[in-house]
Amino acid sequence: MPSKRMTPEHAQVVMFFFYVLAVGTSIRIGGLGQCITLIGLGVWYNDARGADASRILRNFINGLGFMSYASGAVQLELGPSQWQFFIRVDRMGLLWLAIIGAIVFTTVQTQDLYDQAGDRARGRKTLPLVIGDASVRWVTAALMFFWGIISPRYWGWLQIDQSTVLFWSGTYMAALACIIAGRTLMLRTVPADKVTFLLWNLWLVSQYALPLCAGLGRAGEV
Repeated sequence: MPSKRMTPEHAQVVMFFFYVLAVGTSIRIGGLGQCITLIGLGVWYNDARGADASRILRNFINGLGFMSYASGAVQLELGPSQWQFFIRVDRMGLLWLAIIGAIVFTTVQTQDLYDQAGDRARGRKTLPLVIGDASVRWVTAALMFFWGIISPRYWGWLQIDQSTVLFWSGTYMAALACIIAGRTLMLRTVPADKVTFLLWNLWLVSQYALPLCAGLGRAGEV
């Protein structure tokens, strides 16, 4: 659209085409609930301006979105019977999805630190603009440290019977979280905040490996 090759109207047509394609694919292979949820969240976030109305609401939508991504992928991988065990019997899986959502809900404001000027111009009520840059950095750093310890601990990190893989993966997760927290507090330029947000994305994606690392240890493979 910036290069005038596509109008906003054409973009909407393409978007709705992919919505239909996504729903049809989900009916065929699974994950329909998550697909519909994500479409609804996308409309809420963008068209209904949920991202602009409230900082809490924006984080909430993001948290639900990441829960939907994760649960949809897990459901397809496990299949119907194991998926039901994952969320209803074992309970660890359901709580883990909630932890993923909580992590995003409480720390996704790292994406707002480097674009405060743009958000102010658009009238967005982002957390740095609502409570102040310094305050949001301290809050985010504290939450990063908290989740950096809690998420690997949930899967058995630092317990006596932990596997070698879980020990090192948990240590990596905790260390990366501390690095992000430190950068958030000490490096406050726009370029530095962009790098910090990239590291936050790396840390978030790495969360999905923790159940695998814990499972390898329980299976006696390491």
